[in-house]
Amino acid sequence: MDQQLQELHTRIENISKQKQFEADQTAVQAVQMEMLTVLRNIRSAMVASSADGGTITSAAESEAHKKQVESLEQENERLKLVNAKQRYRIDHLIQGMLELQRKLEEQNN
Repeated sequence: MDQQLQELHTRIENISKQKQFEADQTAVQAVQMEMLTVLRNIRSAMVASSADGGTITSAAESEAHKKQVESLEQENERLKLVNAKQRYRIDHLIQGMLELQRKLEEQNN
C-alpha cells in the first residue's frame, strides 16, 4: 500500500510538472508571437527607411514622401525647361545688343 501511495504521489507530481510545462510553453509561445509581431514591424520600418534614404517612417508617410519626391522631380523638369528657354532668350538678346553696339561703333567711326 505504501508503494502504491508513493506511485500515486509520483504520478501526481509528474502530471503537475507536465501541466506547469504546458502552461510555461504556452506563455513562451505567446511572448514569441508578440516579439515576432514587433520584429515584423521593425523590419517593415527598416525597409521603408532604406527606400526613403535613411529615415524611419510609416507606410503612409513613406507613400506621401514618394508622391512629394515625384512632384518635386516633375517641377524640377518643368523649371529646367523654363530655364533653358530663358537662357536662349538671354543669349539671343545679348547677341542682338552686341550686334547693335558694333553697328553704332561703326557709325561713330
